Amino acid sequence: MINPGRIEAATHSVLRVNDLHAGYGRIPIVNGVSFSLEAGQVIGVSGQNGMGKTTMLRALVGQITASAGTIHLAGCDITHAPAHRRARSGLGYVPQGREIFPGLTTLENLQIGAAGQGREGRGQPLAAGGGGGRSGRLKSPLPTAPSSKAVT
Repeated sequence: MINPGRIEAATHSVLRVNDLHAGYGRIPIVNGVSFSLEAGQVIGVSGQNGMGKTTMLRALVGQITASAGTIHLAGCDITHAPAHRRARSGLGYVPQGREIFPGLTTLENLQIGAAGQGREGRGQPLAAGGGGGRSGRLKSPLPTAPSSKAVT
């Protein structure tokens, strides 16, 4: 398992994805996605409905199995790690819509997930994805990144 403290201390890519392929059964959805996320960076994923954004995020957090490619978190290969180990290592996913607590803010939903994994007081968990229109209600702002990239 990855030591969550390594994420904050990482001098290399915090998250590195190389040639990721994923889908549902025999239907390929994500074909060859690669990117690197450095400490303090934010990556935006955009595209029309049905283009594979959610499938990519689900493969990153282990909700579905990648059919090819690699995923490294804080220098450790997590491509075949189960979802619960990825979550304990700090990789999270806040889905849009019904899969969150609708009465809570984005930050409160993240804190609930962190508390469930015993991560209170260890800093902000990494969050992949989101939306849902509730980010405007943050009671305390999330850290801002010095640079950003867009993945389309």
